[in-house]
Amino acid sequence: VFARLWRGARPRLAALQAVDGSGEVAALRPLLMHLATIQHELSARITRCPGRSRSRKRQVFGRMQRARMYLEGHCDRVVRISELAELTSFSSWYFSKTYHALYDESPQAASARLRLERAADLLAGSPMMVGEVAAACGFDNCCSFARAFRARHGMSASTYRHNAKITAAMAARTDSAKTPGLDRKAA
Repeated sequence: VFARLWRGARPRLAALQAVDGSGEVAALRPLLMHLATIQHELSARITRCPGRSRSRKRQVFGRMQRARMYLEGHCDRVVRISELAELTSFSSWYFSKTYHALYDESPQAASARLRLERAADLLAGSPMMVGEVAAACGFDNCCSFARAFRARHGMSASTYRHNAKITAAMAARTDSAKTPGLDRKAA
């Protein structure tokens, strides 16, 4: 979102500077608003961290964010709590309790959710077979993947893929139907 807003602000900045050299804040307003929203959300989470002082809470939050980013970056395999605890220099017990208190889900649930979200993206956007998607998302066998996917998305992986193809086809058809109408109006 941040990168998209920045790319959108750059042409506006260039146009404003070419005209009168002012108006930079107006062009950057969506970007600044997004940053303020992120900062507000992070500040609210910092207060949920254990610790007596604000600096200790920020230190714990920084370590937990490192673990969360590690989880997001390794959604192609199962990440163990001991691995995350070592990354944050916390004990496994303390890490697990703090992660759950901070993000309202356990590290295992977060890992499973991220892997299943990645599987949904792969099913919708790649020609890989369901078994290949399961392996690419760190599931050892197709049966456990099928159960987890159905529990998360409420349908089988093949049905999800079929529905995603139908949705994409309908969106493409809608876009192509709109394009000639715009050309007729312009003519």
